Amino acid sequence: MKWFTLSITTLCLASSAWAAEQPKTVELDAMIEPHQTVEIRSPSEGLIKGITVDRGDSVKKDQVLVQLDSGQEESTAALWRFRAKMEAPIKSAMARCDFSLRKEKRLSQLYGDEYASQADKEEAEAEQQLAQAQLAEAKENRRIAELELARAVEILNTKTLRSPFSGVVVERFLNPGAVAVAGSGEKKPILKLVSLDPLHVEIVAPVALMGQIKKGEKIEVRTEVPEGVKYEATVSTVDLVADAPSGTFAVRAELPNPEMKISAGVKCKAVIPLQKDVR
Repeated sequence: MKWFTLSITTLCLASSAWAAEQPKTVELDAMIEPHQTVEIRSPSEGLIKGITVDRGDSVKKDQVLVQLDSGQEESTAALWRFRAKMEAPIKSAMARCDFSLRKEKRLSQLYGDEYASQADKEEAEAEQQLAQAQLAEAKENRRIAELELARAVEILNTKTLRSPFSGVVVERFLNPGAVAVAGSGEKKPILKLVSLDPLHVEIVAPVALMGQIKKGEKIEVRTEVPEGVKYEATVSTVDLVADAPSGTFAVRAELPNPEMKISAGVKCKAVIPLQKDVR
C-alpha cells in the first residue's frame, strides 16, 4: 500500500514537471493586413495620357503604371541633348587658340630679331590669352548643357509613374484625360496599390503578456476565411509601450505569401508561445 501511494505521488510529480516544461501558448484575435499600401500621385500637375493597369491587376516593381503628357518636357530634353553634343564651339575655340599661339611665337621671334614692335608682341600675347579663355568658356558651356540635360531628363522621368513594389492595384480613382493634381489630402490619387508578400499579422495583446512574447518567435495563424487553414508567421515587432486606456500592446508578425493565396483584410487567430518575463 505504501508502494502504491509512493508511486502515485511520483507519477503526479513527474506529470507536473512534464507540464511545466511544455511551452505555454495563448490564442489572440488578429487581423491580416497588407505589407505596404501606397497611393500613386503625380509630383506635378499634368494631363493623364494613359493608365496601363486597372483594379485587381497584379503589378511588378518598376512597372509603368501611368503616363502623363510630356510633350514640353521631351522638347526641352531634346534641346539640351543637342547642345550637350555640339562640337563646333569647342573646335572653333581650339582652332583660334592654336592660331593665336602660332602667331604669338612668330611675333616673339620677329621681336627678338627686331622686326616686330613691342606693341605687336603684346597684342599677340593678348590674343592668345583671349583664345584660351574662349576655349575654356566653350568647355564650360558644354558642361552646363550636360547638367541641364540631366535635369531635363529627371523632369521628363516624373511624367512616367512606376510601381514602387510588386503588388496589386486595389483602386483606380482617375482615368486618361483627367488632370492629375500634385499633393495629398482631399485631392484624389491616381491609383492605390498594396503589397501582399509578405503580409502583416496585426495582434493586440493584453498588457499582462508584456515580456512573454519575443521578437523572432514562430507563431501559428489560423484564418477565418477559409476556416481552419493554418500558416506559420514570425513575430517581427513587439511594442515596448502599452496603450494605457485599453491595457493592451501591439504585436506584429510577418506571414509569407509568395503564391498570393492568403487574402489581406481578414480576421484570424494567432497562437503564440509564451516565455517567462526575464526583464
